[in-house]
Amino acid sequence: MPMTNKKKLPQLKALGIECIQLDNHGKVDLSALLKALAEREINEVWLEAGEGLNGAFLKANLIDELMIYYAPVILGSEAKGMFTLPTYENLENKITTTLIDHRWVGQDLRMRFKLK
Repeated sequence: MPMTNKKKLPQLKALGIECIQLDNHGKVDLSALLKALAEREINEVWLEAGEGLNGAFLKANLIDELMIYYAPVILGSEAKGMFTLPTYENLENKITTTLIDHRWVGQDLRMRFKLK
């Protein structure tokens, strides 16, 4: 555990915050995390994260549904992606989705997809 976490853990526990440690070679064991949440009857988890954590959940096949907001802006080629994933060499490795719902939320288009 990094030194900063060792210092924060007693402080969080003193505030009454339940802390669980799920280590998988220096990273959080995502499957164990979702299992621990399910044991606490938390059956729906919304993930709003960066490309690394999003990619880790997708790679581990732990995402049932995607909710994507498309804003009418252009960010350029250096903008961060939604997922950190390996480069696919062919279409056989693609991840397919089915559109469940779409609607406008202000100027943004919200789309919900089910992963296959």
